[in-house]
Amino acid sequence: MATLYWGGGTGTWDGFDTTHWYTDLARTTLPARAPSAEDDVVFDSTSNATAYTVTISTDAVCKSCTISGPASGNLTLAGSGSWYIYGNLTLPATGLTRTFTNQIIFYGAGSQTITTNGVTLSSNIVFRGSGTYTLQDALNIGSTRSLNISAGTVDTNGKNLTCAAITATTDATAGTLTLGASTVSATTISPNAPLTINAGTSNITLSAYRDWE
Repeated sequence: MATLYWGGGTGTWDGFDTTHWYTDLARTTLPARAPSAEDDVVFDSTSNATAYTVTISTDAVCKSCTISGPASGNLTLAGSGSWYIYGNLTLPATGLTRTFTNQIIFYGAGSQTITTNGVTLSSNIVFRGSGTYTLQDALNIGSTRSLNISAGTVDTNGKNLTCAAITATTDATAGTLTLGASTVSATTISPNAPLTINAGTSNITLSAYRDWE
């Protein structure tokens, strides 16, 4: 496993591009490969000094992803590929613009975290790993995007959750949603496979409901 640092400004993140990933903070050594599921990736102020765009294409993969903006302007995440994350996700409160709207698939094992710092993801979120993902702050994926928990556990940690459907797929393996004292705003809960919801003292507001029997 390595930590790979994005450099060189605007470019495409996929399984093939090897021209933007470096093994050192100074961005002097290219690894001659794209990130794998065992590599942490970092976008920071050294990735580019001014505004730039990273286009997620042809299935971007990483272990944990940590993002902060450039010294001036924003990093724009764009593209239409699926984004596979096998570890933590940490987004910045400022310095990030997101036009990427395709699905983000979390495959992590063990204990992982999601920190959005108020960024609305506007992507369908899918949990496929065996681990537990714990929210560090509110998770808002938009009123038209679904939260799919097909494996593992999502622990809202008392943080608020906003989405459209809360669901699971037909090949799910006993996913669990633990809500604690969260406030949940959603349109439907309509899993097509076993999904355990531990409501705790949460406040759940649904604009529609469909039984899955």
